[in-house]
Amino acid sequence: WNAFRTNVIFTAISVSLSLLTGFYLALLLDQQKWGRRFFRTIFMTPWPFLSVVVGINFYWMFHAKYGVINLILSQIGIIHDYVSWLGNIKTVLPIIILAVVWKESPFFMIMILAGLQSIPQEQYDAAAVDGATSWQKFRYIILPNLKNIILISTMLEFIWKFREFDLVQVMTHGGPNRATEVLAVLVYNYVFKFFRFGEGAAIAVLMGIFSIIFSLIYVRLLHKKDEK
Repeated sequence: WNAFRTNVIFTAISVSLSLLTGFYLALLLDQQKWGRRFFRTIFMTPWPFLSVVVGINFYWMFHAKYGVINLILSQIGIIHDYVSWLGNIKTVLPIIILAVVWKESPFFMIMILAGLQSIPQEQYDAAAVDGATSWQKFRYIILPNLKNIILISTMLEFIWKFREFDLVQVMTHGGPNRATEVLAVLVYNYVFKFFRFGEGAAIAVLMGIFSIIFSLIYVRLLHKKDEK
């Protein structure tokens, strides 16, 4: 139950923050009049990296003794002693979520940006004639046009993050004190560390059932989009 609770918190927060960050970046790029291709390439840089590579980089960035984060914070006077970011149960999960958001935000950004550029200009012109504010344009033009893209992208990302293993395993191995032990890491520990194959297989089956449910919802959303 601890692993399930951690998995749900990790997935919900990381996907939500990735969506918000990607949405914000997409809005910035959509309004960019020059250098759009350059900034799009820069913002897309994290997406091709493997989760293992991202995990290793963030592990060393937040390393208690050799991490660049402690070095910078100590030099500008924010901290006086090096902090064990990945050894503290209060900070370790937010750091892993930060790593996921950095990697996954470009996915939402490129999907939402494509949706923004497909919105007919006539809708904006009509809203301007009616005296609509920026918030009203966002609420009544942008959100309705992007609803399907947001739902499908979020569900797809939810499926991916619910079975996240590589990044968590590389950064913390589920520690400290099982604070980041998500379901995939728990299965790995049961099977390969404790040789409790039956329990590990049972948890893996439950993960498969959840993944099938999410996949069915995802397929249903795709069909609704095609019908429209």
